[in-house]
Amino acid sequence: MTYFFFLIGPAGCGKSTIAQKIKKKLKIKFFEGDSFHSLKNLDKMKKGNKLKFRDRLPWLININKKLKEYNQSNKEYIIACSALKKSYRNILKRDLKYVFFIYLKCKKKELIKRNLNRNHFFPVTLVDDQITNFENSKELIVINAEKNIIDVQKLVLEKIKNIIKAK
Repeated sequence: MTYFFFLIGPAGCGKSTIAQKIKKKLKIKFFEGDSFHSLKNLDKMKKGNKLKFRDRLPWLININKKLKEYNQSNKEYIIACSALKKSYRNILKRDLKYVFFIYLKCKKKELIKRNLNRNHFFPVTLVDDQITNFENSKELIVINAEKNIIDVQKLVLEKIKNIIKAK
């Protein structure tokens, strides 16, 4: 079976950091969702402009298309991707069988602090918009990501291992 584990949430929740650590720990392939954005989208965000659905749609489709290439590999993959809305998650998982969304949940104050303290293209001015637009849904595996990075990594790793064992 092929498993796709998405680490999702607003900017600064730890998606990429945790995914990189899990990648090394489990020796699995990692996809950075930001690398699928067009230069136009990246430039728009750098300037502090919100992305609209028409901006995001090709990005979501490109991620899904790439993952489909691995659909029959019988391996595990970890993807860092905001996946803010349920409709976005539906596009991301289209035609993929074992897809799990792990939501790294943080309070607004923590997200803003983290975004101010990192070297990233994403401006802190857009964090509030991501928080406002995030949609909870039943399929999410929720992890409190306000703990230290080692503890969050352990929780995510445990969830992933349990899912793989259960199938």
